[in-house]
Amino acid sequence: MPTASALPVAPTPQASPIADSSNSSGLLPWLLGFAALLVAGGAFVFLRRRREDAPAPIEPPIVHRDTQDALPDAPAVSAEAESEALALQVEAIRLSRSFMNVTVDYRVTLRNRLGRALENATVEADLVSASNDRPLANQLAARDTALPARHSAARLGPGQSQRFEGRLQLPLAQAAIIQQGAVGVLVPLLRARASASNAAPLAKTYVIGQGAPGATRPQPFRIDEPPRSYEPLIQRALD
Repeated sequence: MPTASALPVAPTPQASPIADSSNSSGLLPWLLGFAALLVAGGAFVFLRRRREDAPAPIEPPIVHRDTQDALPDAPAVSAEAESEALALQVEAIRLSRSFMNVTVDYRVTLRNRLGRALENATVEADLVSASNDRPLANQLAARDTALPARHSAARLGPGQSQRFEGRLQLPLAQAAIIQQGAVGVLVPLLRARASASNAAPLAKTYVIGQGAPGATRPQPFRIDEPPRSYEPLIQRALD
């Protein structure tokens, strides 16, 4: 799809790519070294970490008959199965920057991974920006912290998936601009959280960057460019 853009400007040096996060082991070092890596022209390092303990097992009720023989107890659902009930896939489609806002069009697919139905499934999401000056809790999605509700499904059958599309907006006045040498760049973070009434919540954070043919690392967005749209995009899960 062609990308809408402003009048052409003189070519400028490309911002350094954001490093892949798949081979790292903690989020705190990434934030502490974030500004130093950018000033040096290095890659962003995003690290994985398990943030929450699995919920306790749910003990099923015991149902008795009027006769002397009682029905056998239903098998308990393990905490591990409950924590893996939902699968979430997010695709950033297009980013548009105006003088006031950054807008991301996205597509999200929610899937029930269990062999039983899930009720009242909800997808929550918002858009923030990476910063080494803000607390981790303000940048990463968490299972126990609700986000603005975006989509819902009354029921997801066993193995069923449902796809949604939406748009998220971040005012530039609330965005963190990071200096990479003489250039200011923006690194958007799309936070998403999925839940259901009979399943443990799932939370994920994605770094969003520019994509290019053959590119595997997202490129940050320069703020010295005129307002325009960027497409295609690359997203990488941080947790």
